[in-house]
Amino acid sequence: MHTPSPSTSRRVVVVEDDEAILDMVQTVLESEDILVHGFRNPAEALCAPELSLADLVLLDLTLPTMSGEEFMGALRARGARVPVCIMTAVAEIDERGRLMGADGAIRKPFDLDDLLTTVGRFVR
Repeated sequence: MHTPSPSTSRRVVVVEDDEAILDMVQTVLESEDILVHGFRNPAEALCAPELSLADLVLLDLTLPTMSGEEFMGALRARGARVPVCIMTAVAEIDERGRLMGADGAIRKPFDLDDLLTTVGRFVR
């Protein structure tokens, strides 16, 4: 597996409780020289120093301990302006994302090209 240099300026935080999806997203993005910090627990992600360095947050909406909406609210309450793209299988993804202030959305199950296109909009 290719691991990007820690000095890379392209960083993504992924908040996803499904370990298989988290691992797949991390592998794909790291193959593009993007440093990925993955969290299965949203509360840990909110406290992580990596969050302040991220160019993008990929956020699952359906998490066991905190909803995606709650995560977004806590993130924005802290003054963080990092772009957030939601990842979900929910049918009304665009409307739900707009209402919660997300910068983008990707529907699960997603095609890897769609993932890379979405991430590429925010991470140069």
